[in-house]
Amino acid sequence: SVYRTLLPALTIHSAGIGIMQPFYESSFDADRRLIKLNVEATYAITKVFAVEAVNRQVPQHLILLSSLAGISSTPGMALYSASKHFVSGLAKSVHAELAVDAPWARVSSLAPPPVRTQFRQHSGRLARSKRIRGVLEVDVVVRELLMLHRRPQLDRIPGRLHRWVFTYLRPLIPSRLLLRRVYLSAKSD
Repeated sequence: SVYRTLLPALTIHSAGIGIMQPFYESSFDADRRLIKLNVEATYAITKVFAVEAVNRQVPQHLILLSSLAGISSTPGMALYSASKHFVSGLAKSVHAELAVDAPWARVSSLAPPPVRTQFRQHSGRLARSKRIRGVLEVDVVVRELLMLHRRPQLDRIPGRLHRWVFTYLRPLIPSRLLLRRVYLSAKSD
């Protein structure tokens, strides 16, 4: 295989674009672009990794970047959320398969909340006029990636506060109220 000489010991797949509008408003072309990058590219990289992991029988690690939107519902970004659910589900399933068939290979996933990048502008939205709290800096995500490389984990949420809120506080809020608030906030922003 041509990939045999190219596959490194650590592969981090961090591609993703979003559509920040109600699902019914996005165009089919925009939807297809998102699916091509967020789903099809993740599939291709993970497929090559899994095949080579079984065939090469050498230690290697794949880390897939998902999103909090991939382990929860995110109205206002429905297709993005669905694509990141694919990433998280694929990571969990391939992790379980390789644990049996290629125990020398590891699969991890990181599920960050919003990160201070150009994601918003690349999603067709204007930059925010003021900084908002709770958005992670890129260096926090990088530190979490390095930690995942040392200690593999699935759906790791970066940042202690984000992890605590998502794990302990969010389940206490009635889902219909939370999702309504998230959606109205997305529409007004």
